[in-house]
Amino acid sequence: MADRVRFVQDTLNAIWNQKMVGSIYATFASGVRVHRSCQDDLFGQEALVVDTIERLAAFPDLRLTIDDIIWQGSQEQGYRVSISMNFAGHNLGVSRYGAATQREIDQSVLLSGRIANGRFEELWIAEDERSLVEQLEYDLLAAMRSIEAMEAFLGQPAAQDMPAAMGEIQRLDRGRSSMDSLAAPQLDSPEAVRVVLSSLWNERQIGLCERFYSDDFACHWASNRQLEGREAYQAVVLAHLATFPDLTFHIDDIIEQQRDDGWHVALNWTMLGTHAGPGAYGIPSGKRVQIAGISQYVIRDQRIAAERTEWNEFRLMQKIMERPIEPESDENTD
Repeated sequence: MADRVRFVQDTLNAIWNQKMVGSIYATFASGVRVHRSCQDDLFGQEALVVDTIERLAAFPDLRLTIDDIIWQGSQEQGYRVSISMNFAGHNLGVSRYGAATQREIDQSVLLSGRIANGRFEELWIAEDERSLVEQLEYDLLAAMRSIEAMEAFLGQPAAQDMPAAMGEIQRLDRGRSSMDSLAAPQLDSPEAVRVVLSSLWNERQIGLCERFYSDDFACHWASNRQLEGREAYQAVVLAHLATFPDLTFHIDDIIEQQRDDGWHVALNWTMLGTHAGPGAYGIPSGKRVQIAGISQYVIRDQRIAAERTEWNEFRLMQKIMERPIEPESDENTD
């Protein structure tokens, strides 16, 4: 592949901006698997085509803008890419959330992929579905019910419980990192990034933000939250750990690229935990959840200067939030 960046740009532009959806058959492997944050996977070209057409039908004037592409690999070994992008358009057609609202949307999406033999072989997608629903001015609970009704019809339950023993991530038994050891490493390798993020989330060393995040740190977090400064970021981390007291964090894949403006690092990650503590999602449900997400970082002078993280909070809420039972209709009353 002569230019992996151009391949990504041309492929996504053809599908979304030129509406050449059939190009999926030429640019994606026949058995492509698409991992979606807090949702079931899609498998195969046909499932990807159906999902794409459904979205374009709801947003016929949809336009894709690619903000950045981080890549790593070779022609022989294949390439790994991480793409930050935005969808913009108007809700002119029926969607899974309900009737068209004519509202304008601007949705943030992070996508990671593996490319081999000139095709995407595997994808990971983390989209900001919550702010999308809010931009459409749908009630969140009503949108959840609409999706559940549609997916129940299709035989794909939208809110499936995850068994506690499935894919469990255990904290390492080799002992926790000491503060002295964490102060020593330079944040200049993938392993150092793993150590810092694991210590932050798994060992609850929230104060590491003072050591490894820059003074002017800025973060775009899920559901279009804009976090300015370390304190705002620490507050988000603490809120998640309070809501999911046994939360564990695992980096599934990491790629890196050196640039003039800093060291760019992209992660695919998974969090597992039990909704057992107080937080924004209401009364604890006791449900086990698996949250998959994607993060991109810019690191300068041994500190994290910027972060962009996406995971599907809307689907997480659908899994764990209690919803009022709708009253039965009185059609049979005299």
